[in-house]
Amino acid sequence: MTEHDHYEDEAGLPEPLPEDEQVLWQGAPAWRPFAVTAFHVRKLLIYFSVLLLLRVWMVANAGASLAEVGLAASWFVLLAATAIGILLLMAWLIERTTVYTITNKRLLMRIGVALPMTINLPFSKITRVDLRLHADHDDAAVSGDIPLALAESEKLSYVVMWPHTKPWTFAQTQAMLRAVPEARQVAEILASAIAEANQARPQPGRVQAMPPSQAAAVEGDWQMNQWSGASS
Repeated sequence: MTEHDHYEDEAGLPEPLPEDEQVLWQGAPAWRPFAVTAFHVRKLLIYFSVLLLLRVWMVANAGASLAEVGLAASWFVLLAATAIGILLLMAWLIERTTVYTITNKRLLMRIGVALPMTINLPFSKITRVDLRLHADHDDAAVSGDIPLALAESEKLSYVVMWPHTKPWTFAQTQAMLRAVPEARQVAEILASAIAEANQARPQPGRVQAMPPSQAAAVEGDWQMNQWSGASS
């Protein structure tokens, strides 16, 4: 189990675990990569920068004085900074209020800033574990997203789960551990736990878990064929 001071005494769990259930890992999104990949603050910064340049050019081209150009630019910078600041604050709050917990039997997701709730996903409901890293190298500390394909009988609300969902999975919402630090290691822990649970309680045809030895292969297959590396 990875230790986090923020999650001592099984915080984030709706109730104490049964004696035969143990926490294997517990963590939360990292707010900086969360802001970049979920709220697209980097793209917004570029967008506002382009608009700022256009605004300055239009005001200057209209014959405004240097002071007037500076005033027009300052108001626009204030607007952009406020918008991006709000998104950064939201990402930080999500980091502080979200707890992902992997046990030897299930995945629990405590989500919600204003209205916290806990999503309980038994391993029998998870049909696939995927991985998308946030950087183009194999550093184990790199954050990433871990989407979970669920059985067709498991219906989740995209609106309720967002942003802890794989983008654009409206028809069959996929829960997703988003911007998780050391994502490769976490994905392997989850896949191994599912595989071991299936061996202990076989359910043919329902769960196709990814053992650690296949983690890299599954990751690459998903990046190229299932999501094409897009982020949202």
